[in-house]
Amino acid sequence: MVTLKDVAKAAGVSAMTVSRVIHGNTSGVSEETRAKIQEIIDTMGYVPNASARSLVGSSSHIITVLVSKRHYENPLESPYNAELLGVIANAVQQEGYCLMVRLVDTFQDITPSLRSWHSEGAIFLGVFDSEMLQIQNDNKIPLVFTDSYSSMRQIINVGIDDFKGGSLAAAHLAGLGHRQFAFIGPSSQENGVIRHRYE
Repeated sequence: MVTLKDVAKAAGVSAMTVSRVIHGNTSGVSEETRAKIQEIIDTMGYVPNASARSLVGSSSHIITVLVSKRHYENPLESPYNAELLGVIANAVQQEGYCLMVRLVDTFQDITPSLRSWHSEGAIFLGVFDSEMLQIQNDNKIPLVFTDSYSSMRQIINVGIDDFKGGSLAAAHLAGLGHRQFAFIGPSSQENGVIRHRYE
């Protein structure tokens, strides 16, 4: 694997000069030297190490999606999670960020994951209502929750009106003449989303 030092040696300049050219900080670097470095980078196939850059820079360009494993052995088998994750991945990449997916069993897994990877923001898929305040207090980065029924006013939540959705579904079936209904889902007592649909 080609390193930054390899490029610097081939160009006859310091590693710092190569780093400055890569990051667009070309003040004090002649156009001739900049062009030479760029040609060597292209020829040698040097690719900057994103994880190393995040350790020394102020920006990791990582957005973490945390997926709750509480109700699944494999939460990505859920069509809902898989579809939503695909949409998020496309949007994150279009904005020039990298997406990291982290499956979490407990609240204790969340903050260490976000801090160790210097995540710049996090999106939560699943039920995190009971820990939401502590998550907010522990992580001073942008956080987005999905399908939350928390009463916290200071959160960003993307969700749907599950009660209204259930009401529309029931009205549609009743309108077709059905009078007996069955509801299939996980325990409605553990999950605000499921409870609202059932009600």
